Amino acid sequence: MESQREYMRRRASEEQAAAERARCDKARDLHRELAARYRDAAETRLIRVEPEPELMHGLPLDFRILE
Repeated sequence: MESQREYMRRRASEEQAAAERARCDKARDLHRELAARYRDAAETRLIRVEPEPELMHGLPLDFRILE
């Protein structure tokens, strides 16, 4: 199974190859930009986001049901 980092690296190389095959400057620039973004994403350490406690169960902590 491919990891997220491997996927980003593979997509970067695919976009770079597409840039080299592109016939017009605009397409070449767009593929190079995408390749750079995928490379940056592959090299950036993933940050784990912890859910906010009041949103874990869908209700704010001060929420209460009135009867």
